[in-house]
Amino acid sequence: MKIFLLIISLLVLTGCTTLSPSTQPVSEFKQWEQHKAHLSGLKNWQMDSRIFIQTKEEGFSSSIRWKQQGQSYQLRFSAPFSQGIYLLTGSPEKVSIRLPDNTEQSAKDPETLMKQALGFKLPVSGLNYWLRGLPYPDDPDRDIILDKNERLIALKQAGWKIKISRYIHQDGYYLPTKLTMENKHLRMKMVVNKWIISTQK
Repeated sequence: MKIFLLIISLLVLTGCTTLSPSTQPVSEFKQWEQHKAHLSGLKNWQMDSRIFIQTKEEGFSSSIRWKQQGQSYQLRFSAPFSQGIYLLTGSPEKVSIRLPDNTEQSAKDPETLMKQALGFKLPVSGLNYWLRGLPYPDDPDRDIILDKNERLIALKQAGWKIKISRYIHQDGYYLPTKLTMENKHLRMKMVVNKWIISTQK
């Protein structure tokens, strides 16, 4: 895993900002390790956002509500072009999606279901972590860039490039509120309207 800490310096004469990467050992990034451990302990939350999706063929926007309770989750999102509501539910035992016509499909993983329902794969497994500003732990092959406060601002993982351009401090957590994600098939932008943190254990 490659980790680069970006040290931001302002050049007064030119008015430019230079980002200088540092190659410190991972163990020296104390704030990042503490921040990562703190976020990893966040198991119950809700996020409401707008998502803008661009495929090779078309682009559209949608609203999305993600509720996470431990290992179980529920995603409620509007279909493209006002065609109704999709409801994706998942747990270690089952993943299913209810379509706008109230029929239901199931599959072994949420990415397969999204492909069946929408024609493209939304990276649900990775998003659970990327939305919190964390790398997906099941895929150790990743490149990470941190800001001067040692929070994640860029990540390459599982064929995706993720950028986080804005954070909010809420209930003791620094959480992303603006993200862009892209691979060779798809580009997404998410703007989070609201985070709700549950104290339930």
